[in-house]
Amino acid sequence: MVECNGKEVLDKLRSKYKYDIKEFATLLIYEKTRDPFKVLIATILTQNSTDKAALRAFNKLEEEVGVSIENLSRASEEEIRKAIRIAGLANSKAKGIKELVNVLIRYYGGDFGNMLKGELEEVREKLLKLPRVGEKTADVLLTTIFNAKYFAIDTHIKRVSHRLGFKSKNYRELSKQLSEFFDGHIMEAHLMLITHGRRTCKARKPLCQECVINHCCEYYKAKYNSTLPFKESG
Repeated sequence: MVECNGKEVLDKLRSKYKYDIKEFATLLIYEKTRDPFKVLIATILTQNSTDKAALRAFNKLEEEVGVSIENLSRASEEEIRKAIRIAGLANSKAKGIKELVNVLIRYYGGDFGNMLKGELEEVREKLLKLPRVGEKTADVLLTTIFNAKYFAIDTHIKRVSHRLGFKSKNYRELSKQLSEFFDGHIMEAHLMLITHGRRTCKARKPLCQECVINHCCEYYKAKYNSTLPFKESG
């Protein structure tokens, strides 16, 4: 388990990085629009994509179709697919978006806000039943909109947390561990760990010697301080 506490890790990351919300498509769309549905679509577009590509896809979808339940319900799947092509997986995302808006119209009267009413855990369960919405997408949405205590885990956060010493491979368990570890600073820690994973703690050739939290890192200790043969973690 990681030897440092959450405050120490976050303080060190703060000293190293200054992130821009333009680097995070979901957060940028939220800050610009405060529209939960637009935030959901932006988050779906980030799936298996870069934030930069997802943001370009969102803007093109907004320009050519209009990111609203009504507009997307009227648009053809092909129109959506063409608009979001740059974000990757355009066929499945366009299909999923069409299915999603149809569900919202059928069961929630086309009002996404109706779906977001109630206890957060209940809302989360409803979100998970929507097409293209998995645990990470639901948690990003709820944390962004409601500052909920769900620690969304992407590939960068999973890699960094495992290297630090969090062992769980179960999404919900790891999310709970990170929420408790960074208690009270979940959104900031989420963004900092992603930034750290992008710039320093990379999947291949991590910049361990430049890392400000390498003294907390099991990966670093195993690679540089141990006399035992080092084995790359998966």
